[in-house]
Amino acid sequence: MRGSLVKMSARRLWGSLLPVFLLPMAVLACSAAPKPEPLFNAVEGYNQNLRWQRFQDASSFLPVARRDHFLDRTDQLSKDLRIHHYQVVRLRYSDGGDRARVHVKYTWYRESEGVVRESHVVQNWSQEGNFWLLTDESMLRGPPMPGITDEEAPTAPPDPTQDLPETSPPQGP
Repeated sequence: MRGSLVKMSARRLWGSLLPVFLLPMAVLACSAAPKPEPLFNAVEGYNQNLRWQRFQDASSFLPVARRDHFLDRTDQLSKDLRIHHYQVVRLRYSDGGDRARVHVKYTWYRESEGVVRESHVVQNWSQEGNFWLLTDESMLRGPPMPGITDEEAPTAPPDPTQDLPETSPPQGP
């Protein structure tokens, strides 16, 4: 009987002490987790917002000069283009650490066609103060994805007088 009491007391003691030992280990494990990477958060933020058609939020990851054009273009594309999935394939920093190239794979389709496609895109990011901004995108491989191949910044409208021949002002009588 005495042996069973000792076993029972040991079990109770161990059962009551186990949380005391596990709690600090759990706290240490959580604190040892790596801090979120600002660039990765920006890349995820942009691509998540793009995927779910939250274009105003996605535009916050672009330089101010590109935002209006981006919003106009995505408004047009959103009627037909659907991004089913994206995956960040590779992320590489420049030597200085203030620029990065990110390889993103998109799975997408146009509702008007119903054909699922996979395109690989290179995104160029630049650190501006504490923020990372998407400065440029280009196709890497796969079918051209709408919004990437034609997403160039708008240019000024051509000057209608540029190609006109020079003429002298009319001469009076």
